[in-house]
Amino acid sequence: MSKQNELTQLIPSLNKSKPSKVSVIGVGHPLFGDDYIGCWVTDRLIEKGIESDNLQIISAESKVENIIGPIIRFRPDHLLLLDAVSGIDHGEIVIIPWTEELLLDTYLFSAPLSKFCTFIHNETHCEITLIGIQIPFSDMSMEVSTPIKEAGLQLVEALQKMLV
Repeated sequence: MSKQNELTQLIPSLNKSKPSKVSVIGVGHPLFGDDYIGCWVTDRLIEKGIESDNLQIISAESKVENIIGPIIRFRPDHLLLLDAVSGIDHGEIVIIPWTEELLLDTYLFSAPLSKFCTFIHNETHCEITLIGIQIPFSDMSMEVSTPIKEAGLQLVEALQKMLV
């Protein structure tokens, strides 16, 4: 099954007469190269100018607490959280529906991502999905590597087709 089909199945209300409101949030630290892939993807989506009344795209970097207000005001039906992950093959994309029982061990510089997800869910009652791209060990680099960019471009294409 393609990533686009998998993503569409996670947001079935996109196929209904009333479109869903979707927030796409990129997470990652710009000084850690491949770790920045979530924001790299949202930056590409922002460049394409696809935001609308039903689509919010934000590059949060490593400070998701700074975007809580805009997300709550937008009141999405579904939040897609894009981030670097570990535990799968490099460049592979994984789609993980979030539940309160799911422990996200991704820690930002201020708070665990799981606490952010719990707070947003409690305030908006939206569905939350983590879309992760497997990266190699991140070092101090300002550049996203070519193999990770290639996976990111696949995700940009799938998200653009699904959300526009």
